[in-house]
Amino acid sequence: MTFSLIPREWYGSVLELDGNALKARGITLLLLDLDNTISPYRIHEPAKALCDFVAELRAAGVEPFILSNSRKPTRVQAFAEKLGVPYLRRAGKPRRGGFERALEIMGRRPEEAAMAGDQIFTDIMGANRAGIFSILVRPMQMDTIFRLLRYGLETPFRRRAGAGTFGKRS
Repeated sequence: MTFSLIPREWYGSVLELDGNALKARGITLLLLDLDNTISPYRIHEPAKALCDFVAELRAAGVEPFILSNSRKPTRVQAFAEKLGVPYLRRAGKPRRGGFERALEIMGRRPEEAAMAGDQIFTDIMGANRAGIFSILVRPMQMDTIFRLLRYGLETPFRRRAGAGTFGKRS
């Protein structure tokens, strides 16, 4: 497993991912960060576009799975149940344990999985360390100074991955 802060691909939104393209790569499990990746903070209902995206993934043969660091006891569970997907909260990203547990739950190997998330230091680093294909997406909200600072620290790695722009990279 490698230590890298550079994503394999990046997109403006998780909704831009193509389940058929993932499946063609041998990816049958898409790990999804919750907060700021598939839903803004404090939103407790999946958007219709996200529900449609999940249906499209499944139709392509890719199973979605929420992998979140959230410590809120009911947020991840309630959101995942409304979306109809399995989940693991308090995943401890970027440590490999949460990624390995998700793979175990779903019966997959690292090369059969991808991780889509908005943060370099948790989602991308953890996926890369676990040998999972890493996909960076643009954060949904940049509404607090804390988020601006956190994402600001990631800027050099975002630029290294694509000159600070978001778009497909292989």
